[in-house]
Amino acid sequence: PESRHVSAQARCGAIPGSYDWQEVLSGPPAVHSSSVEVLCPDGTTLTGCTCYSTSRACVGALSEGNRCTAFGTRVGVSVYAQARCGTMPRQTITTTHTTTSTTTRAPAWVEVHFGQSASS
Repeated sequence: PESRHVSAQARCGAIPGSYDWQEVLSGPPAVHSSSVEVLCPDGTTLTGCTCYSTSRACVGALSEGNRCTAFGTRVGVSVYAQARCGTMPRQTITTTHTTTSTTTRAPAWVEVHFGQSASS
């Protein structure tokens, strides 16, 4: 029997002071289009962008600013843009007579890998 390896990779992180995390899903694409986009709500920041389809029709997704665009295999397929949005902490700036200091806490990231072997 043929053996296949299936794996997934995730990048996990903590952004101190962030809140209001949400998944924002687009509507389906117009009949004459193979792509669809969704924007994060005002005041939030796009941190992830993926293509979602129940019919394996995704080609990929691209993000630009707070816009997430998903691409399908052809015109008329049901694909959705799925954006991950959150409200980020504001940078604190303290100014004195001769010194300016900036206080921020950097995001902490870790990569997580999952794997499973399957035989067919």
